[in-house]
Amino acid sequence: MSASSNFEEDNADSLAAWNANAAFWDDAQGDDGNFWQRELVFPPTLELLEEAFDSGPLLEIACGNGNFARALAARGVRVVATDGSQQMLAT
Repeated sequence: MSASSNFEEDNADSLAAWNANAAFWDDAQGDDGNFWQRELVFPPTLELLEEAFDSGPLLEIACGNGNFARALAARGVRVVATDGSQQMLAT
């Protein structure tokens, strides 16, 4: 990132890219995550978060299409998920 970088422009560019990529990303990841997420990412992450499951709602920031939030909810966890990309949330 250069010293002349403009955060607002960079953020808008990033959100535009994710909005444009949302349908592809959703198809690739699916509602339950892709193989690598389901087998390598979700199990240890769920284990690390297990102690927090009953402490109140968990907040997932940059949730993408929400597949990890759905994995939490399937375990009875109260979860609030958000993403800057409106198209990602709509998928």
